[in-house]
Amino acid sequence: MPQPVKHPLDPIIVADKPWEGTDVYTYGTVLIDEGKFRMWYLIYNPAGDVAKELITAVAYADSNDGLHWIKPLMNHVLVNGQPTNLVLKSHNTSDFCSPAVIKDRKESDPATR
Repeated sequence: MPQPVKHPLDPIIVADKPWEGTDVYTYGTVLIDEGKFRMWYLIYNPAGDVAKELITAVAYADSNDGLHWIKPLMNHVLVNGQPTNLVLKSHNTSDFCSPAVIKDRKESDPATR
């Protein structure tokens, strides 16, 4: 195995949205799907002024090259009535971690695949 080397852009994804708090953790899932890299990652927002279900949550980003990531705003989880790139709240617990996303290629309905 070749020795891993940090990429010059390291880190390639950072907490730069207000709802992401202080840290993003890329232990989660990265898939290549329909020609794009798709990432589901964990945010950590320890500030005392956020709802408990947003201390940790799962966020989404995509990329054409795996190095430059876009965090699209969606309506899955709203913060102060505004769209975010969050896709899953931790349901009133702060112990949510290690999100895993699996694409079921055998599912016939593309909306649930």
